[in-house]
Amino acid sequence: MKRILSFFAFMALSSQLVFAHGGGHGGQPISNEMAIIEAGNNVAAVVKQQTEIEGSKLDSSWENIPASDKAIHKKGDGYYIVSLNNEAQGKILYVLISDQGEFYDANFSGTFEGLEQ
Repeated sequence: MKRILSFFAFMALSSQLVFAHGGGHGGQPISNEMAIIEAGNNVAAVVKQQTEIEGSKLDSSWENIPASDKAIHKKGDGYYIVSLNNEAQGKILYVLISDQGEFYDANFSGTFEGLEQ
């Protein structure tokens, strides 16, 4: 747990990709369903802000991933990794969020440095 908290503290201070979310979860961990919704909302923010993920900007097709193509890839102590399958592009984007719904990072590998998986 200590290692995960250190990772999240590092990400919060150094990441360009930390976005606010609108849920206001009052300190309670979010549900799997809410994690999927928050991940989708944050990917939409990445698209709108034209933030690069692994050197590329995501196009608007990432904003409209159907619910059936979103899933919890991994749930760990204090975090979720949510997968978004973009069939049009043939790519899966993995989104790392805290169990409070805070967005930390995204990539196409599903592996996040410094996170015990």
